Amino acid sequence: MFELPLRLTSLVFDQEVRIVLLGLDNAGKTTLLKSLASEDVNTITPTQGFNIKSVASHGMKLNVWDIGGQRKIRPFWKKYLENTDLLVSHFYSP
Repeated sequence: MFELPLRLTSLVFDQEVRIVLLGLDNAGKTTLLKSLASEDVNTITPTQGFNIKSVASHGMKLNVWDIGGQRKIRPFWKKYLENTDLLVSHFYSP
C-alpha cells in the first residue's frame, strides 16, 4: 500500500492534493493507482490517455492522475503538471 511521508501529511492535512503519476508504458502506474484506491489489480488494461481517482487518506483527499506512458502521449505530459502538488515518476526495470 502507498503511504505518504509523515512530513507531507502534516503540511496538507484536511486539504486536497493533486498527484500525477508519470512513467513509461507498462511501468505499473495504473497498478499503483488501483492499489491506492483498494481496487482489483487483476484486470488492468493499458491506459489510453489518463485515469483519475480520488482517494481519502490520512485526512486528505488525494486526486491522483495516472497519465499514459505511450510515446505519442509523452509530449503532452507537461500539460498535466499545472497545479500539481506531487509528481511521482514511476519506471519499471526488471
